[in-house]
Formats: sequence, structure tokens, C-alpha cells
Amino acid sequence: MKAIVVSAAILFFPATPGLTQQLTTTVETTVTISEEDMTTATFAQLVRAIRSFDGSTLNVSGQMYSNPILEDEFTVVVEDGLSFEIKLDDGRQVTQRARQCPSAYSRRASAGCQVTLDIELDVSTDGYPEFVRFSGVGFNVNFQ
Repeated sequence: MKAIVVSAAILFFPATPGLTQQLTTTVETTVTISEEDMTTATFAQLVRAIRSFDGSTLNVSGQMYSNPILEDEFTVVVEDGLSFEIKLDDGRQVTQRARQCPSAYSRRASAGCQVTLDIELDVSTDGYPEFVRFSGVGFNVNFQ
């Protein structure tokens, strides 16, 4: 039996070598799906597999942007344009430094602050099983 391992690197995005190198997770278990199961998997099963990453911690590198409207919310954009809306839980100095990053609304015009950080992932469907939203809490922030 061949097995396909589902990992955080394929969360609704094409798996690329760069993305795989950028996202790591501390999930204790790995979901293995046989090829037979993969061909008969339902959309609901896929959503449940993705939601199983809720609460896991990802280590990411990317660009951080501030939000001038919601001052406690920040956007982190990693390779391939995958973005996370996060709140920070890493102390006042880190939050003050993050607020100095360019605005999320001007991210096409300027590069954000280069950071590495951990994100405690919040995967939610907001009541709509066909809609999956990724957000979280950022900590262990290191500005480059």
C-alpha cells in the first residue's frame, strides 16, 4: 500500500520546495491517507484534515506589515504570497517595533519588515465549511 502523508505544507496551496522549507510544524501526529482513500476522500474530510492543524505551531520567515486601522493586528506574508493575520504575544517592545513596519495596505509598494517568528495557528471556517481562514498568535519574533 502506498501512503500519502498530509502535512502543513499543503494547506490549500501548491507544495513547492521553497514553501516546504519555510513552514515547519510541531504537530505530534501525522495523518496518513492511502491512495484508495485519497480518491474517495470527500471535501468534508479534506476540511477536517486541514482543521486538525488548529492550535499547532508554525515557524515562518517572511515580511511583516502593520495595520493602521487595527493596531493590534499584523500581516505576515511568506513565500508564494501565503499570508497570516496575526496578533502578537511577545512583549511591548516587539509590538512597538512591529507597528513601525509598512502598512499592510501598501505592501505592493514597499517591502515589509523581514522577520522570523512562531505562529500558533488558528484554523477556522467561521461557520462555512467551504471557507477556511488561517490566522494566529505570533511569538518568538526576530526582526532581521
